[in-house]
Amino acid sequence: MKLSRLRTDAPRRSATLVLLALLVAALGLSPQLLAQEQPPWIFGMHDPGGEGEMVAKGKRGWIVFTEAIGSNPGDQGGRDYTPWSNAGHGVIVRLNNGYEPNGTLPHPSLYNNFAIRAGNFVANSSGADIWIIGNETNLPREWPGGPTGTPITVQNYVDAFRLARNNIRSRPGHGNDMVIPQASGTYGPPTSSSPGGFLQYWVDILNSLGADEVDGLALHAYTHGSDPNLVFSNSKMGPPYQNINYHFRVYQNYMNAIPADMRRKPVFITETDQTREVSGYNWDNVPHTRTWMENIHQEISNWNSDATHQPIRAVVPFRWFSANEGDKNYCIPCVGHAVEGWKQAMNTDRRWRRGAPRVQYNREYWVIDGRAAQWQVENIATQAFNAGKKTVGFSFDDAGVGDLNNRHVVVWGWNQSRQSLINWYQQHYGGVTLEFRDLPGEGSGISGTYTTSAPGSDRGKPRFQYEREYWVVPQNAGYSDYMKVIRHSLANGKRTVGFSYDDAGIGELNQRHVVVWGYSWQNPAGLAPWYGTEYTGTTVQFANSYP
Repeated sequence: MKLSRLRTDAPRRSATLVLLALLVAALGLSPQLLAQEQPPWIFGMHDPGGEGEMVAKGKRGWIVFTEAIGSNPGDQGGRDYTPWSNAGHGVIVRLNNGYEPNGTLPHPSLYNNFAIRAGNFVANSSGADIWIIGNETNLPREWPGGPTGTPITVQNYVDAFRLARNNIRSRPGHGNDMVIPQASGTYGPPTSSSPGGFLQYWVDILNSLGADEVDGLALHAYTHGSDPNLVFSNSKMGPPYQNINYHFRVYQNYMNAIPADMRRKPVFITETDQTREVSGYNWDNVPHTRTWMENIHQEISNWNSDATHQPIRAVVPFRWFSANEGDKNYCIPCVGHAVEGWKQAMNTDRRWRRGAPRVQYNREYWVIDGRAAQWQVENIATQAFNAGKKTVGFSFDDAGVGDLNNRHVVVWGWNQSRQSLINWYQQHYGGVTLEFRDLPGEGSGISGTYTTSAPGSDRGKPRFQYEREYWVVPQNAGYSDYMKVIRHSLANGKRTVGFSYDDAGIGELNQRHVVVWGYSWQNPAGLAPWYGTEYTGTTVQFANSYP
């Protein structure tokens, strides 16, 4: 079961059910289902070992682990990733059957065994909830048996992924884990398993799975050489890839090819390097490699600065461990300029997610009891419109998030112990003030204001990671158009509706989505970059008319 944000229409058993432990028990959920908070920066490294450099720069970043787990269904082995995740780093684990020539996936006859083994590994590991299944399965070297072995077709991969994901998410405490399809072998030529090429192979896998079975996206992007300018190059490949970028901006080809129903999925660049066309180190030990490192982070930061773009959460250089592939060595710490360039890049504050308020302002959020009838909701919305266009919604969490000095919550229709809700806010969103009002037609009582004290740190931090969607109505919208949005919200999941662009972007949440209604009154070309700068990681959708 997917854990949603606390809503006022959640099942209740007693007046004290609003307390978190009882709420979780009443919903039949385990606390382990809560997603881990992800580091807000885009910095990362393939393999552990460089995390000390991130910490020294005051950052926490992404670490990609690659594990050869085999396909023995009796193997119960796992790994403890908590030394990294407890330190605040984001842990991404790639699960492979093995490495060349054993295949990143086993022979198709062993897919079910591999899925059981993946589930065993996850169940016996701790500190990780993001898993990639296999790697670059379009490339013959990743096939079971190597280039002369069994090709991994789109359907083969889909079968293996689906079995593995289902097994992983069936394990207690892992029902919300993020299971991600393989990153295609970028620039790989068409093969018997990918006759349409590496990009089409990736898209075909995504479409075959569908949005409900894809929790996130991984991709690989490289330059061909160490010239820092190649990061920004738009030069293309030759036939049959004449429309695909030849260097790092191949990531844009991937991003633009993502199916429409996956445009809000998390995206990670889990490999990037210089792909030098000489033997020896794949990283060039020359001063301009430092600039190359700076440029890849600048490029992704620029991409993320437009909120109409799907955010890229990580850009991960490949790799920290010393590893040979053919005549190449990928050891970053073996190349001083590569390490120094990475460290210099981290002198910046490049984030994929920024939920701190750009300014301090007074926020008032009206929470409506989920049992309210439509006419009662419309009555409250009318009052909110006339009282200075307050934000209305059904989420206690939305009302509490955000590092603001002044957060006022007006609760409409709470018919249980008021002290229980005050205690809940004190526990999870200390610093808010509360006021209680009767639902229209059930009285005219107003009680409050009740105060809670702010914590010493992490004020307004979400109590758990949930996906928030906020519908913005322009300030100059008329009452009738506003009510159209309110009614549409009631028919489509009871969204939060308000007039504040800041309220829509605030909060240290991994996923924040904003729908702007009637955007013809606004300037989308200006608003999307504004969100990209002020509330990085927010995705924005423009509806050019009212419902």
